[in-house]
Amino acid sequence: MGLESARAFQMALQSRSSYGGGGGATWPIKTELECLLAARQKLHKAVEKTQELGTQINGWENRLRMLRQRHAPLERALAPLQLQADATGGMSSRIERAMTAATSLLKMFNVMHGLEMILSKEPQEDFDGYLAAVMQLEEARDYLKHKYTAGVRCLEEAVKHLELDASSNTDSHHLHHLQQSLVSLQAGGTTCSELDGGLLDMALRQLEGEFKRLVGEHGVVMWLPAIMPSEETTTAADDSSYTTTTDKDLQPSFAPDVMQKLHAILERVAADSNNHRHRACLQMYQETRSSLIRLSLQALQVQYLRNSTPELVDRVESEELQNMIGFWMQHLEVAVKVLYAGERRLACQVFKDLGQPVWAECVGKVAHAGMIAFLQFGEAVACSERAPEKLCGLLDMFDAMEKCAKSILRVFDGEMDGIRSRYRELQKQVVYGASKTFQEIARWIEVQNYPLAFDGGVTQLSSYVVNYLKYLVQEYSSPINKVLRIEHSWRSEEQPQEMDLSMWILQFMQALEQQVESRSKEHSNTALRHIFMMNNLYYICNRAKTSELGPLLGEYWLSNLSQKVEKHALRFQKEAWKPVLVHLSRDGLSLSSGGRSAARELVRQRLRSFAASFEEACLTQSKWIIAEEDLRVGAQVSVVQAVVPAYRSYLQNFGSFLDSQSSFPNKYVKYSPEMVEKMLGELFMAGRSNNGSNRHTPIEDHQV
Repeated sequence: MGLESARAFQMALQSRSSYGGGGGATWPIKTELECLLAARQKLHKAVEKTQELGTQINGWENRLRMLRQRHAPLERALAPLQLQADATGGMSSRIERAMTAATSLLKMFNVMHGLEMILSKEPQEDFDGYLAAVMQLEEARDYLKHKYTAGVRCLEEAVKHLELDASSNTDSHHLHHLQQSLVSLQAGGTTCSELDGGLLDMALRQLEGEFKRLVGEHGVVMWLPAIMPSEETTTAADDSSYTTTTDKDLQPSFAPDVMQKLHAILERVAADSNNHRHRACLQMYQETRSSLIRLSLQALQVQYLRNSTPELVDRVESEELQNMIGFWMQHLEVAVKVLYAGERRLACQVFKDLGQPVWAECVGKVAHAGMIAFLQFGEAVACSERAPEKLCGLLDMFDAMEKCAKSILRVFDGEMDGIRSRYRELQKQVVYGASKTFQEIARWIEVQNYPLAFDGGVTQLSSYVVNYLKYLVQEYSSPINKVLRIEHSWRSEEQPQEMDLSMWILQFMQALEQQVESRSKEHSNTALRHIFMMNNLYYICNRAKTSELGPLLGEYWLSNLSQKVEKHALRFQKEAWKPVLVHLSRDGLSLSSGGRSAARELVRQRLRSFAASFEEACLTQSKWIIAEEDLRVGAQVSVVQAVVPAYRSYLQNFGSFLDSQSSFPNKYVKYSPEMVEKMLGELFMAGRSNNGSNRHTPIEDHQV
């Protein structure tokens, strides 16, 4: 409306009057300026006449004084003429001021009108020229903003006095056009957008579009390493420019000329009274950079982040989940220290003139989606169902989050403290999940109900638990101790006494020993029960003694466990071979008790029973296994020492009762002592191939 009002005002000032013209000409529109000029001329003539009249009045003053009494009515008639002369002089000065104000306003309107053509083009065609035109428009509009009201007020005063001019010296047509122009100007409004007809708003929108184009066309997808470089350098000239990287190519940037244009645009839009303009640029920047960040992360193949709930995580196989956690650790560090640190640096460079809160908010918005995806995956793992196989992953996450903690504090600050808060909350969840998973290992051991092979061998549980604990102590002692200390500090009032790592390991081993003893009762054969206990306890003791578990468990516990192994070995020998050796009894073999014939028959019967019982024992025990070679050899030697000497002695003492012509084997003595010894030396090797390798071996460290 402002430009339209100015044009109407200009037409009124520039029109020419056509008084009394022939040919039926219509009355032309006159400009206010000519109206004012015509009024001023008439007023000057009136002033001249009044001045002449004043001179005459001065000459007559003496005579009038003498004749005052006689000519009082004449004096009263001349008084209004004097007042009119004074009023005419004041009106002339008012019209002069109105003319000056109107001329300056008209000049500024003309300037804005001349800028329309330039500002209707795209800024990229002539960026500097476009920016200069915007600055000129701002200056012209600022001038009108401050002078427009005062100029209109001057015209109002002039029109008011002309309307009150009782002398009717003012041309009625001039006055009419002045009145119309004044009404038009008053209706045009006084706001900035009304004064320039929305021209500056349009120009600033064009600059916003140019800002978006520059950010989009000159932004590239940043290549990210799959893992953080081993030798990293930290650039931290100040907190706002923090970034960690080994390669400048990993840092996003704009060319110097592009950066200058971005700064110039932000300076112009920020100078506008409408605060939403620089917010619009911020939003454009955030949308563009967010899309580029999303592409950078997709190149790392972060599809595993879709497992964003505990339910989804629980469906993932443990080995696959451990791989996902490994990727998560690497990608989180790269994202925070390279990707988002670089985005913080770039945002600081682009929006440096708008202040730290602006670009800090910008970084938070740009990184929000990616960081939330990382945090949701971590929360899902931390809150998923607790199981020993997840403990290592949780401890790895704890370590990884500790490495990134300082970078999180530097990169995300200000209004984006929400990411920092959620990161700290995830750290707490990981600590709680890891500590509870570790502390519940004993209960997990107690409730395991795996099927037994009933060959007396080392169970999968014994192998798993021992090697699992070895691996934890060897690889995770430091994070476990940290996690336990932190978790204990949260509940120190409830449990003042802190359990250290050795106390927990001992508790787990005791739970495993109790589990083994409980499962041994499922063996109906008491001898096999002792083989089972002997195998498992020896395996636990031997693996603990030769690893980092030994110092934690202590010599007393290890020695006590060794004694239990020996006790079960003796009980096995008694339970398995006493029923065989009982057939070598010497009872009733005295010649005085029944004669030689009766003794011979008793010896023959007992040797046949021994052979049958021996065969049955060997057949049964050949299905049993003792995987540890030294334990197996020891058991074989112990059995040989218990059986062979007794058998040989029996044959030596009572062989004379048999036929002297007999040889081994015969119908009475099926096995020689050497054959018995050989057969006993082949026991407890079930599941072993011809070359002696054991196909039923425990889980070793590398398999945990």
